[in-house]
Amino acid sequence: MNLTRRHFLATASVATTCPTLISAADIGRLEAGTAKVDITPPVGQPMGGFLNRLKVNGGACRDIHDPLFARVLFLQSGATSIAIVTVDLLFFASRRVVAEARSKWRVDHIILSSSHTHAGPIAKTGGMPQWSNLNVNPQETLDFEAFSRDPWYADTERKIVSAIGEAKLNRFPARIGAGSAVFDSVYLPHNRRHVAPDGRVTMQWDNPKRLPTSPVDRTLRVLRVDDESGRPRAMLAHFACHPVTLGSGNFSISADFPGAVVARLESELGNDCMGMFLQGASGDIDPFEMGLHGKYGHQIVRCAGESLGNKALAIGKSLTTASGTVRVKESLLAFGQRHKPDKLDVGLTTIRIGPDIAITSIPGEPFVQHQLNLAKAAPVKHPFLLGLAYNGSGIPFTIYLPTVQAAKEGGYGASSGTFLEIGAGERMIAEALASMKNLRL
Repeated sequence: MNLTRRHFLATASVATTCPTLISAADIGRLEAGTAKVDITPPVGQPMGGFLNRLKVNGGACRDIHDPLFARVLFLQSGATSIAIVTVDLLFFASRRVVAEARSKWRVDHIILSSSHTHAGPIAKTGGMPQWSNLNVNPQETLDFEAFSRDPWYADTERKIVSAIGEAKLNRFPARIGAGSAVFDSVYLPHNRRHVAPDGRVTMQWDNPKRLPTSPVDRTLRVLRVDDESGRPRAMLAHFACHPVTLGSGNFSISADFPGAVVARLESELGNDCMGMFLQGASGDIDPFEMGLHGKYGHQIVRCAGESLGNKALAIGKSLTTASGTVRVKESLLAFGQRHKPDKLDVGLTTIRIGPDIAITSIPGEPFVQHQLNLAKAAPVKHPFLLGLAYNGSGIPFTIYLPTVQAAKEGGYGASSGTFLEIGAGERMIAEALASMKNLRL
């Protein structure tokens, strides 16, 4: 039986008592809305993710293997509203989208969360991402504001603004629940940094023998949003792993395994329920097999995504949903740089939904230990850490955020491919924890 025809049992209640120093206007029933839009680029659009691919005809894609989408989950309770946007892209940072969604649709907060697929497109204007092997601020080599001169990118911005409005207009009285479980798989994940007993670091990008590595987070987290009848209307799967199954030899547009996850969710849940993938702290995490192309590569993408999707469905089916109050805090933190005296601002957003769920977004690639540390110390049962997620304030992209220990050890993402001061990631996690506590009901 299709899960959209199953009305999951949803009988538990969530306390929505008025917190201290919050007005009556901020208290109200939970409402949600969804929308999705196709953002697939035209054939010939350059692809991002691998520098050596850019040397072959500018990295132009040759065909479309599977379409790319932007998906929106709109949440509101009382006077507080937020739109969580997921995109099947390497990264997406648009002040235009945030500003227009706020002015046109009166949405208070927007998070633009990228899956980080390395088989997706990049803008033709604004510069190529050649900073990835350098210790520099990407704003010094990329002109983020110039991306909108690229027709595909500008069209994507317009589509996302419209989709945010559609999601708000489509809102319904909602119930929400969360759960998690360990995901054991032959497809992912492994930690690509090997630290030898003598402290030397070597990069092991793939791990075809599936040897144990650490740290990793095999926790698959799931959010399910129902309407008042208990019918699922959105299911979000959160996992930490680089979408690099397809490598530089692949010239076909694909959402990689996150796209296969969502496709599995939606094929089972039906047209009335939207699937979403939330990328976690994947800075040092890869699939066991990566850098593939051709028929075998796409087969591994499908198998990895479907296995993750099946596990998410099992978790989602078991959840109990309830109404709850949404509270949001945006933080702007100033950081120094490793090699320059200038300070840079980084924007974080923390969402608290009822007593048990919290989501924090970071516009970069945190190492997975940050996610493990957040989960251990969080004042909620279900903490979600979103990497590659921009809220419209501060610098658009911080690149890698290693731990202090990893920075001492070195290696890609720890001593190269990173530019913020050592300890920046720990400060962000501390801010996320403080915000979760301050937003408690």
